[in-house]
Amino acid sequence: MPKVKILFFIILFGFSASIAPANSAVAPKTGSICVKKGESRVIKGVKFICTKSGNQLKWKSSQPKTKTPKPNPGGKQPAQPILPITFDNLDQNRTSVEAKRKVNELFLKTTSVESTAIYYVGPNVREDILIEEKRLLQIGERFFYQYFKPKKFHVLLFSEKDVDWLEANQEPKFRNRSSLKQSIQDAPAWCNWAAATRHDNGELLFYMCLQTTGRGIADKQTSIHEYFHLLQFEYNGLEKMPCWILEGTATFFGVALGIGPADPTGVSADKFLRDLAYNYNPQSVKEIKYPNSTMRDALLAENGPISVMKELEFPTASSTKNCAAWGAYTAGWLATEVLVAVAGVETFMDFLKLTETETTWKIAFEKTYNMSVDTFYQKLSPYLRSRLAN
Repeated sequence: MPKVKILFFIILFGFSASIAPANSAVAPKTGSICVKKGESRVIKGVKFICTKSGNQLKWKSSQPKTKTPKPNPGGKQPAQPILPITFDNLDQNRTSVEAKRKVNELFLKTTSVESTAIYYVGPNVREDILIEEKRLLQIGERFFYQYFKPKKFHVLLFSEKDVDWLEANQEPKFRNRSSLKQSIQDAPAWCNWAAATRHDNGELLFYMCLQTTGRGIADKQTSIHEYFHLLQFEYNGLEKMPCWILEGTATFFGVALGIGPADPTGVSADKFLRDLAYNYNPQSVKEIKYPNSTMRDALLAENGPISVMKELEFPTASSTKNCAAWGAYTAGWLATEVLVAVAGVETFMDFLKLTETETTWKIAFEKTYNMSVDTFYQKLSPYLRSRLAN
């Protein structure tokens, strides 16, 4: 009888072992033996799969490895977010880029318009130069069409070889031909100047001397520059606007729409800006503020930028001062650049329009930008120094 009991126990244990896998009671872990290829189990959120490894089946974890963050060498801080351009944050490099971006953005919203220019062209003007100047002028007409729609305006183009043509032409638009002839004869090798005017009868006109030896990239701003002056005439600009606005705004838009697309790097525009700074020469007038007459030294002087801007508040029609000699093309360009970068082209044009009805341009400025002109000069000062005095 005892022998029978022992045999039954052995048979029962053997049977129970044969119906359960050897690893059924053991939680899988990477590298441990498994039974059925492809079988999977999830233990505490980690998935294990039975895979063949050599001649054996083993459990393998499919949980992706968490990457250990690399140490921060030198303890450098993460990059700070880029702050928007404001009157209190005029970044030396980004302000110019932002102004150009806003000009380009607005230009892409415009469409081609039919030119209303009437041309008078000297016989010695090169055909390729004429084509390019017409193209540039049409850019100006298109960009400012929503603000300025002249029914017609006159464009007088000639070269240093067209003195006789100017002299012989009796067209009323040539009434100042004697002074044009004299300007050419005074400097025949420097025939790349231009001017805008409005006749007594209200007709708008600008004229350009086009050197037959060719035009440089800086000259791509001229047609647009002069066209903007015609717009300013329409806005009573010469009567109310100070020198820095009259010449600086025309230069800014001429550069942004003419030079900028020809050289998107900004190198040519920056060179032109610095070349214009050499025009700064207050010694050309009676009052001498800066003995060495350089824009850089003027800006580095105590309260220099504010003094430069205030001195450029004289009306363009002044008989004692010259806009170029007092830095209107450079300081005015950068002041306009800041206004456009911060508030946009539309706001700037609203300001110009408002000068028609307000008593002074300063009142129009304060109503548009919610700050006084003096406060603007203070905020502008570091930017002027960074762009022109370095």
